[in-house]
Amino acid sequence: MKKKIICLFAVVLIALFLFSGCMAGMNSGGSDSMQNAPNGGGSGGSVTDILEINVGNRKVIFYYNCEMYTEDFAKSIAVIASALEATDGAYVESSNSSRVGGLMRAHYTVRVKSEDFATFVSAIKTAGEVSYDILTSKDITTEYYGLEAQIEALEGELLMWQAQLVGTTTISERTNIQNRITNLQKSINELYKVKDNYDTLVELCTVNITVREGAPAPAKERPNFGTRITSAFKSIGLALAYFFEYLLYIVVCLIGFGGVPTAIVLLIIYLRKKYIRKKTAPCFPATPVAQMPQTPIINCPAETPKAEENENKDKL
Repeated sequence: MKKKIICLFAVVLIALFLFSGCMAGMNSGGSDSMQNAPNGGGSGGSVTDILEINVGNRKVIFYYNCEMYTEDFAKSIAVIASALEATDGAYVESSNSSRVGGLMRAHYTVRVKSEDFATFVSAIKTAGEVSYDILTSKDITTEYYGLEAQIEALEGELLMWQAQLVGTTTISERTNIQNRITNLQKSINELYKVKDNYDTLVELCTVNITVREGAPAPAKERPNFGTRITSAFKSIGLALAYFFEYLLYIVVCLIGFGGVPTAIVLLIIYLRKKYIRKKTAPCFPATPVAQMPQTPIINCPAETPKAEENENKDKL
């Protein structure tokens, strides 16, 4: 039992130490990963190189996200507007602007034709200093042509039921066939909506542009080996501080909230053991002294002087 308690206590201490280390790591370097992230991003390569995969019968959806900083906010917005006017078929799907801390911020979601996508992206990048840009793509070729095959199958079934409806004379059969035709037409229309949405996403790429007034935060340089070692020791010290802090908190809670229940449990154990010892002790029945049988006393006759003389003679 004692070994199990010791093992449980050790497991609790290890878990508490690991939790303390995690808390120390979060507090010491929680935002370093974001601050040290590179400015660029995306799938790698230039926009034109990535767009080359959208050839032939492939169906690929492109999303482009970029954020830029500018000292002249109005001029940057004018550059984006000029790029929109110069791109045939491009339009703003949604936009919003706000002022945060005296600095302007604007966000635009633009739809651009896939053939003009690379030219448009190159144009808007001149509007400011790009802090990051990410290009992602999703190939929906399998889903798209699977959808077309499903539509074709349902349309064939619809033609069959329509032909069967012409030769049907009974009212009940005509009603059943018409209900079937209605359900098929509803399913086909829903599939066409999905297909049209796919066509729009493939034909018009989505571009999300965020423009911020001001200068971007400078990127942090990678610290040298000595700095990293010092930071590691600081994290260890902070983890130990958290460990003893939480350990002290647990001890105080146990003393404050567990003192009375512990005393009650110990008292119950003591009384139980005492009761068991009393119950298992050997029992000897006590017989009253008045009822004990008394041994009769026999009075021996005193020895005669003659007998004493014979003894003395024998001794001699």
